[in-house]
Amino acid sequence: MEPVNQPARLAGEASAAKCAPPIVVCLDDDPLVGEIFRAAAARAGVQGVFLTDAGEFERAIKALAPVAVVLDQVMPDRSGAELILWMRGLADPPGVIVIGADPLYVDSAAALVKGAGLCFVAALRKPLPVAEFAATIQFAVGAKTRRDPER
Repeated sequence: MEPVNQPARLAGEASAAKCAPPIVVCLDDDPLVGEIFRAAAARAGVQGVFLTDAGEFERAIKALAPVAVVLDQVMPDRSGAELILWMRGLADPPGVIVIGADPLYVDSAAALVKGAGLCFVAALRKPLPVAEFAATIQFAVGAKTRRDPER
């Protein structure tokens, strides 16, 4: 049996990783938003990860390094504002799409994202049309790619 050529194997894995679809993570406690997000992510050609728990969201951001996140502002365990402030501490924070039903919360969160120095992508009000959501996700992926050409 011949030894495995490690550099060639690793180069193949790196190449495969670059070909993988970008990851976008969505945090919302509404299962209907999850269905809409999954449809929009598929239409946008990204790997969509839908979560309903803030702790899972933090672990996913660290483990998956998504290009963008979709963040609801009113959650039962932690607010979107708290998570926006938490993302400031990341070495390579994702682009942020803010969603919510209340325009006051959405506008405040958008201002917080900008003030925190994160990449603000968009603020969307619920209900979320799939086509608009998909276009916003595609824009977020393009914006992150332009900022970080290694992705």
